[in-house]
Amino acid sequence: MKNNIFITGAGSGIGFALAEYYSLNSYRSGTKAQLILTDRDHDRLNQTRRFCENFGVKVTSKAIDVRDQTEMREWLEEVDKEQPIDLLIANAGMANEEETLQDTADIFAVNVDGSMHTIMPVLGRMLDDDKGQIAVVSSLAAYRPMPEFPAYAKAKQTTMRLGLNLRKTFRDNGSQVKVNVICPGFVSTPLEQAVKGSKPFKISASKAARIIAEGLDKDKAIITTVPQPVHLALRKLSPDR
Repeated sequence: MKNNIFITGAGSGIGFALAEYYSLNSYRSGTKAQLILTDRDHDRLNQTRRFCENFGVKVTSKAIDVRDQTEMREWLEEVDKEQPIDLLIANAGMANEEETLQDTADIFAVNVDGSMHTIMPVLGRMLDDDKGQIAVVSSLAAYRPMPEFPAYAKAKQTTMRLGLNLRKTFRDNGSQVKVNVICPGFVSTPLEQAVKGSKPFKISASKAARIIAEGLDKDKAIITTVPQPVHLALRKLSPDR
């Protein structure tokens, strides 16, 4: 049972929707869930916290930018020592309409470095305890070149490889620590609004959160929000499959 759930990027989008899902699930099931939430936007994070607390969920939160390795490590170690994290979701991400040199650096710093800054402080403890679950949020953009967002696509490809490699390593070593990769398609979020043009199979953030949570419960290697035949076709066409 996942009683202590850590989510980055919880102030909006999929991060907020996952916090909402686990709060509602805790309320309906009568379990004693605790959410540990972070986002770099203090006001949005407080809104998420108040929303979740309305369902009787204990919420610990702190506004942190995942690019800050020291602050992330210190806070994660603190909350994990007080109450070991059962499920950690490295969700924080970013994309820009224009990918200047600085934009590209920021995209990799948030999506790739930020994921590492989230995972590493608790990974050793989970391995020592031989239990726990880590979810890394990638994207279907990882499967194909995106001329309009090359840096974002490459960053998400890197996070996908990070998650899948950790999963294989732990399984090969007989570890019970689970690692999953989340690859959303088009989901109605502020991040999605940066993408112009057609958006097939777009779904709400709430529906995406339900699909993701169910996939985590089933320990799927890759969890996606698009129909499975579409996902399989994208994987087959990927030059990095």
